[in-house]
Amino acid sequence: MTKAIYLVQQEIDLEKGISKKIDAQLNALIYNGLDVSLMKYKRFADDQLYVVNKENKVANIGKGLKFRWNYYFGWTKMTKFFEKSGIEFLYIRYAHTGSYNMIRFLKALKKIGVTIFLEIPTYPYDNEYKNVPLAKRLQIWSERIWRKQFYKYISRIVTFSAEKMIFGISCVNIANGIDWDNIKMSHSQKKTGQITITGVANYVYWHAYDRLIEGLFHYYKKNGDKIQLYFNIVGNGDLGGLKKMVQEYGLENNVFFLGPKNGEELDKIFDVTDIGLGCLGCHRKNITQLRSLKNVEYASRGIPFIFSESSIDFDGKSYVYKPIADESPVNIEEVIKWFGNLNVSHKKIRDDAQFLSWNTQMKTVVNNISINK
Repeated sequence: MTKAIYLVQQEIDLEKGISKKIDAQLNALIYNGLDVSLMKYKRFADDQLYVVNKENKVANIGKGLKFRWNYYFGWTKMTKFFEKSGIEFLYIRYAHTGSYNMIRFLKALKKIGVTIFLEIPTYPYDNEYKNVPLAKRLQIWSERIWRKQFYKYISRIVTFSAEKMIFGISCVNIANGIDWDNIKMSHSQKKTGQITITGVANYVYWHAYDRLIEGLFHYYKKNGDKIQLYFNIVGNGDLGGLKKMVQEYGLENNVFFLGPKNGEELDKIFDVTDIGLGCLGCHRKNITQLRSLKNVEYASRGIPFIFSESSIDFDGKSYVYKPIADESPVNIEEVIKWFGNLNVSHKKIRDDAQFLSWNTQMKTVVNNISINK
């Protein structure tokens, strides 16, 4: 059985979507035959940062000057841990941290025979940083230099895009998956004269919910109260601009900012949701194709949904409405017409997307490990 490490550069909080995804991927790797453990950064009560494996301290990263010293030289401890433990495979969820330090680590691991796969959650990603502070942009400029050396040490890039080569490295193409057993199917029913749309996200500008709000404004301006539309925004993020729009357009009775929701609270929201809202602005960061996890989550709940990018998983499906990928407001009249003519059950949508389980998707990753040893 191949001994493996799944390395993430963040805390794990199973109440949050990204952490749930990581946990599901880890379980899927185990399901597919790997002896794999999670290695992560963890902040302990003494406010020090450690890299830990199954809650055992592997390297004390520290803080202040000590942190900076260990950030550049502490990888030696990590490499020794891999060698001593007989680790054969490393799966890294990439957090755009390419650096001299990371290259040294990858080089040391390859020298002792570790096969390395790098998952890039969203690609391309450079445009995600165009509006960040200067210090962050400097870090990304440095990352662009160091990532050019990845091809020397990384065997495969795991991507949710259709790219075949990234950074000169062959790709393993998978879809965003779902831990199917932990997602509750919606029990919502069509209601006469009323449609409820729900978007769940840690909101950033490329989600482009402003396009839907703008569409609601134009719809009500033209049609009055012909059909009542309600838009639930679930999650945190940069919501100030959206709240200002809602107030200026007088849509306070139609658009609701519900904050983060999980578990039963989120299930209850989806039980009154007719349509899920995905990303409407991937074009804002020059992405045209994406296999979005959010779309998979909507499908797993059995509800139809809206998004604007190209998706090999859902393009052409009757239960998907796709506005054009530009800055125009969403045409609410067209959405109402599409939804009114839609005749597909929650179960049919859910069954149609069953291939998007993490067990199925991560099997593709595992099948590629032996090829690259």
